[in-house]
Amino acid sequence: MGLSTDHVFCSVEFPTDNLWALLWLLCMLVLLNGALTIRRTLIADFLMGLCFGVSMKTLLLVMSILIGGSVTLIFVGRERLGIGSGLVQIIAPDVGTVMGVLDGEQYERKERVLSAGIHTFVQTSTDTASESFGRRPSIATSDRSSLIARLAAESDCAVLLSLLLTKVSFLTLTASTFDIRSRLMLIAPHPDDEALACSVILQQAVRAGAAIRIVYVTDGDNNPWPQRALERRWSLSPLDRKRWGKLRRAEALAALHVLGIRPANVQFLALPDQGLTDLLLGDCDRALTRITRAIDDWSPTDILAPSPLDIHPDHNAIAVMMRLIFADLLAPRISQWNYLVHGRSPAFFDRAAQVPSSELETATKREAIRCHQTQIKLSSRRFLRYAARPERFLRVERESAVRRDGAVYSVSRARDNLDVDLRFSADPFRLQRNKFFILGRDSLGRTRACQIRLPSRSADLEVLDCATNRSIGIARYRRRPFAGEFTLPLHLFSPLHDLFIKVDRRSWFFDEAGWIEIPSVPRLTKVALSMISAEEHSLAVR
Repeated sequence: MGLSTDHVFCSVEFPTDNLWALLWLLCMLVLLNGALTIRRTLIADFLMGLCFGVSMKTLLLVMSILIGGSVTLIFVGRERLGIGSGLVQIIAPDVGTVMGVLDGEQYERKERVLSAGIHTFVQTSTDTASESFGRRPSIATSDRSSLIARLAAESDCAVLLSLLLTKVSFLTLTASTFDIRSRLMLIAPHPDDEALACSVILQQAVRAGAAIRIVYVTDGDNNPWPQRALERRWSLSPLDRKRWGKLRRAEALAALHVLGIRPANVQFLALPDQGLTDLLLGDCDRALTRITRAIDDWSPTDILAPSPLDIHPDHNAIAVMMRLIFADLLAPRISQWNYLVHGRSPAFFDRAAQVPSSELETATKREAIRCHQTQIKLSSRRFLRYAARPERFLRVERESAVRRDGAVYSVSRARDNLDVDLRFSADPFRLQRNKFFILGRDSLGRTRACQIRLPSRSADLEVLDCATNRSIGIARYRRRPFAGEFTLPLHLFSPLHDLFIKVDRRSWFFDEAGWIEIPSVPRLTKVALSMISAEEHSLAVR
């Protein structure tokens, strides 16, 4: 029968329903696999368009989903579906009945039903002084329904706020405590980061009479596409890049002038643009020395630096460098705060403090951003949107919990090995060239880094030294669909120092996630290592 002509013709037929079902499932996978970003929406729209192109039954399916969802809301109700409202309960042992102010009213120790929308809570059970420049967050945001957000107030009292099926907003912060004795230093990876992420706080520091120092780590000279667009030339020589770097320096000085900062308070380190991750993984001692000298020579009281959760490779590389510097070389009297320019990591935004801004400060920020003409040439809307985005800062503190982000699902560190569990997103742009990096200190205090190439199947993998590209061990990798796990030997790293890990899944230029800090073994023996889910918007109570 298999040789018959009719059967052969039937066997090679490909009904359009097969293609339509595949495209529809891919569209649903893209929409449900993470937060709804512009790129994710465009990909889903493209797949939906292909579905319509293959079969018009897509229209019937979409209409049936919309009608079915509307009927379900009418007859079942929003509350029973977990959409309309939720219970909120604030628990604190050995504290009185009044825990704080919820939506402007005194909150008592009992459950309360909240409607869908934005709610605010201010803790009043303790009278803790504000840290450093007087900015302490109260509550983070949860943008998804059916999630329990656990948030801990920054006080000696272990307060656990459980929010069920509700959305909570960031609380605005108290007035700045900058004064004439304050010395604020901003570490900016590129010219334009000062305007995008720190314009408001810099304006407030200037008005308070604080001394300000801006340190640009790179000149932003390796910025080929805007340079090609402005200069209308494809080939760029080293001299062209150097000239572009000078132009970006001039734009940075112009933006700082708008913010009230003089050129004498600016320093350029001229480290390689788009090469800071390679510098970190290779030999970062010289870079650490230069940044450390810049900090020591100026003696700041507060430092603003990039977050390790920023998805720009240069930003998160500088963040790790700052962690290494603060761990070994700087006194604890200096307060360090992180800002995030690229990405939407819940591990950052759920805990960061929001700086209030006036209309005048926002307008000044927009004017400072416009000074970077080389950058807004290709993406003016994206850059100018930063003017309306609230500035947020997260205080850097030594933590005993690991906050997961990106593909890292869980981590368990022992003295001699590291167990890592990975969960990959189904992003078609990130399915190839996956690498795992680990960085730390050896027994002599030297910075060491290793890498592993993550294959698409289970295998024994070589652990390569990033500096020498030599094999230093074997990691057993077990691959599962959209997941993987492996055990990594740690004989190269000292258990007395923190580790930093990163899954390199770049799409075009940006990382999927930044670096994750893993505490040293002595601190892990005192506090159980717990994974803090970025997807569940939770924060460890310690």
